Amino acid sequence: FMPGGRGRLRNKLAESGERTFLGRDLTVVHGLRMTTPLRTALDLGRQRWPEPAITALDALHRLGAFTVDELVDEIGRLRGMRWVTTLRTVAPHTDGRSQSGGESVVRWRWLQLPVPPPQPQVEVRSQGRVAFVDVGNEDVRFGVEFQGVEWHIGEVNEANDAVRLGWLDRDADWEIARVWTPDVYGPGSRLDDVILAGVRHGRARTARRTAGTQAPTRW
Repeated sequence: FMPGGRGRLRNKLAESGERTFLGRDLTVVHGLRMTTPLRTALDLGRQRWPEPAITALDALHRLGAFTVDELVDEIGRLRGMRWVTTLRTVAPHTDGRSQSGGESVVRWRWLQLPVPPPQPQVEVRSQGRVAFVDVGNEDVRFGVEFQGVEWHIGEVNEANDAVRLGWLDRDADWEIARVWTPDVYGPGSRLDDVILAGVRHGRARTARRTAGTQAPTRW
């Protein structure tokens, strides 16, 4: 991409165009001039669909190079650029605590539903133990675990998952739903149904737990 007014490359080796940069948009790393993480986020957040946009924003926010407020404050100068409405919609929800693209998409889709909002990497403590739920809501004690193949397939990984998820269910009293890539992406996605059902079950467990701890009525 060339600075504004200098045209674009016209060959079969690159997709090219023009971009207008401010001085603060650029940095030099090992002698190579490139856009800063903040400017890169502003560009990658301008996509047609919100899911890839929030995935990019979360990943860049994990670098710790900019705050969400700084990201949102910069959007105004991009007014009129392509897909800036997507950036404006998703940017306030940027959260680098999401540890994978799948977790980012789960959190985004959850935010679109009429249920209590989610948080990434929810810390759960019970009986001296601690675990982190990928995306969840502490009030209803429901969470979604995105199962990436690299970390959740294989004898050792599956055994570790069984211990951790068993503890969350039995001892911490959390409702946990596990989802895989086909559940989250593409036309066969069932993620919305999984979240709605999980919140419903979590609320039912909370109601039973609350009823069981109430003191008996004295007559």
